[in-house]
Amino acid sequence: MGASFEEQTRITLANLERILRSGGASLHDVVSVTVYLADENDWGAFDAIYRTVFQPPYPTRAVVGAQLRGILVEISAIAALAAER
Repeated sequence: MGASFEEQTRITLANLERILRSGGASLHDVVSVTVYLADENDWGAFDAIYRTVFQPPYPTRAVVGAQLRGILVEISAIAALAAER
């Protein structure tokens, strides 16, 4: 895992993208994101990176301050795929 907040955020978002692709989805299918920050003051840095990964209209977001035991950022996402007919 990266040493800086920015590195950890980019790695975490790249991992999220790989997980989505393995399930047949993409970042475009994400409808909701919950972000856990060890330091709530990192919100601006997170938002700047987030806007380079996701496109408008951005998924809804909730940001929570959390004790992450050495991890600086954790991301949970919900993706929605259209049902096949």
